[in-house]
Amino acid sequence: MRAKKRCREIRIGGVLSEREISDLRRALEDAGSLLPVSAVDFGAGARILLGQIRIDPKVLENCQTRCVRYLIILVKNLLDILPEQSSRLMAVRYFTPREALRQEGRADVLLLPVGGLDVDVDQLEQEWERLPKVDWVSFFRGEIPKTSVAFWQGVVQYDRMAAEPKFETLTAVAFRALSNPLANADVERAFSFMNAIKTKPRNRMSAKLLEAVLRIRMRLSKQPGCCKGFQPWPEMISLFTSDMYSYDRVAQEEGVEEGGDEGWEEINICALEEENTQIYECE
Repeated sequence: MRAKKRCREIRIGGVLSEREISDLRRALEDAGSLLPVSAVDFGAGARILLGQIRIDPKVLENCQTRCVRYLIILVKNLLDILPEQSSRLMAVRYFTPREALRQEGRADVLLLPVGGLDVDVDQLEQEWERLPKVDWVSFFRGEIPKTSVAFWQGVVQYDRMAAEPKFETLTAVAFRALSNPLANADVERAFSFMNAIKTKPRNRMSAKLLEAVLRIRMRLSKQPGCCKGFQPWPEMISLFTSDMYSYDRVAQEEGVEEGGDEGWEEINICALEEENTQIYECE
């Protein structure tokens, strides 16, 4: 079975099963199963570029061969991490509004991707079973959001409006799963922002303020627009006081010595709030 043919059989946009991963790995290891370089489609952009330039056929063949080798190595590396990622992605789908609000055939609470959170399983189960019993259509004014992020943001807002939170544990698990980085590139990007933000003048800022700057930078990098069009809510404005620049007071509360970096190191780069990270969007 040729690797290219096997790729065509895989569901577009779906999560690869273990059998599909195994088939692809065997196809890549067998040189006879691969199509010749001349049969590889390098894309419309490559065809347009080749039509605009003159290049020696031997140089072109060498370049295409190296591209194919690179792609094979890339796919092999991806296949090595897919088994773990596949199970994680499959579990994240339980947080879609369609799955989470299902009345019958709902996923068992033990299937939810709790991750490294230390949660009360009994409490989590109670909240999971309580979730579809709420009139979410009325709460969302006629239409439940189709995306996971918008829905769970609404659940958090529902808890804030209630006299007593009813989904505190469940929302923590949901946002932890949705904001979990699925690639090292996500983590490296966060540290890149951190290095750009933590400058010498900002060493006097509190850890909370530094974290807030990081959240804003990551948010603006993922969504269109800029801070000029941002509308702060009243609670946020009430916090915009000189106290947020008081390093000594906040450092004392957090147990950080003056000039130290301990407070900054405690910032959880990988688990930033849902609206400020690259979230795996489940529909």
